[in-house]
Amino acid sequence: QNPGDCLFEALCHQLKYTKTADTKPRELRQNLVAYIKQNTQLENGDHVMTLFDTTTNDEWRVNSKQNEKKSADEMKLSYYTDSYMNKPETTGDTLMIWACSQLYDVDFEIFPSASDRSYKISAKDDDSIRATVRLGFVGQAYFVSLVSTNKESTEFMYLLGRKIKACDQVTEIKKQAGLMSDLGL
Repeated sequence: QNPGDCLFEALCHQLKYTKTADTKPRELRQNLVAYIKQNTQLENGDHVMTLFDTTTNDEWRVNSKQNEKKSADEMKLSYYTDSYMNKPETTGDTLMIWACSQLYDVDFEIFPSASDRSYKISAKDDDSIRATVRLGFVGQAYFVSLVSTNKESTEFMYLLGRKIKACDQVTEIKKQAGLMSDLGL
């Protein structure tokens, strides 16, 4: 396991849990990167790279200076799909979540540990009923899969998720096993 694979592992679990797809983290990463490479426009008409945050990415700054002849969006797309997101240690981001929502036609509900509310992302701006992928978001970049059978369980998991403080995977897995045991899962 690579620390950067937590989103892809959580997505694989959720896609299987919702009976949407059965895939492995590495394969999912590759499929989502390929989807982004082929689908460069958001529903609102913006370029897909508007979802890629380059403000804290030093590697991007070096890459952009070497490719000044391309447009900013073309440079970002090339860097993101050909290099950056293909590395197993690269943590999944908002762009990967968007690609997953589009490729698998699923909605998202994300429960950040530092917030009192969840955030919802819809695959399309319509009233269609879709499977909902539920993720917990811990710290600055750690995702976990959340499962429940009813609203009370979801709220309880959310409150338990807020108790998680560290992103250490071994400790995290042990805590999650204990928390799932508490829930009777």
